[in-house]
Amino acid sequence: MLGNVPYPHPGSAARAKAMSQIPNRRTKLEVEFSRALWRRGLRFRLNRRDIPGIPDLAFIGAKVAVFCDGSFWHGRHWDRVERIRSNSDYWKRRIALNISRDLSVNETLRDSGWLVLRFWDDELKNDRQRCVDVVEAAVRQRQTG
Repeated sequence: MLGNVPYPHPGSAARAKAMSQIPNRRTKLEVEFSRALWRRGLRFRLNRRDIPGIPDLAFIGAKVAVFCDGSFWHGRHWDRVERIRSNSDYWKRRIALNISRDLSVNETLRDSGWLVLRFWDDELKNDRQRCVDVVEAAVRQRQTG
């Protein structure tokens, strides 16, 4: 239930509509993170479809791909997945596929000479400055190295 409205069943048209409302590009955290990087003088491209995995931020010249991953969707707390009560088999399968895809994307990018940086949403929220520092150091090192 969402309030007094029944939660749509997975696979239903209502559920598909509800899922489509969840932002998967340019979330508030991503916008704030990218603005902090921009203020540091770092220039990047957003959601480049020609780069495997479609990184949230891509530093083309330095070949640094940055992903801002949601903890739930990308399985950060996989040990807690057993706590999911509503349609748990579906969510376990979905999250496991996301984890597998992330690992595959990481490998593909690394094999192509990219540095892959992944940040969890709570890292971006609670320790954005450290995340910005990590990206800046990586980009600057790869630009001069």
